[in-house]
Amino acid sequence: MTMRNPLLQKVFDYYAGCGSLCSLYELEIRLIAGRTPELESLAYERLSKIEQPFLNHFSSFLTDEEKTLLSKAKKIRDKLLHADFKGLIEKVKEVSPDKVKGPPVGMAKLTTSQTKMVTDATKREAGIFGWLLQSAQDGSLLEAGEILNRAYQIICRLAEDSAAT
Repeated sequence: MTMRNPLLQKVFDYYAGCGSLCSLYELEIRLIAGRTPELESLAYERLSKIEQPFLNHFSSFLTDEEKTLLSKAKKIRDKLLHADFKGLIEKVKEVSPDKVKGPPVGMAKLTTSQTKMVTDATKREAGIFGWLLQSAQDGSLLEAGEILNRAYQIICRLAEDSAAT
């Protein structure tokens, strides 16, 4: 393991926790699909192919708010797992616009001494690291974890409900 600044290590640890939630979320959906006759054939498909039939099947167990959250959580999961932190910030804003705030992270290009705010930069200009720091700074990484946790709790409830029927 690389030694990092303690604050940066906290960001990496939180990202790792979010990754765990992403994995558990997907695993639970696949386990439910695998034991549900109407969804069993989809259990090994890409998550994007399972999502809509899964939501349709369990529609009567979900509120409209929960359906929306699960649909958005899948997109947030994808952005997290692919380290698309700029996209993550945008997706989190769709769910919790009031939770994404905070000052932008500044960046400097050492070869040219140019400075810019990450939020004014393109994805490539700021790079993965710049957008990771921005997502930590503005609260979107933290909120992504909260959204994924809520989505996972909904899926766990569906797992219990579907096992009981």
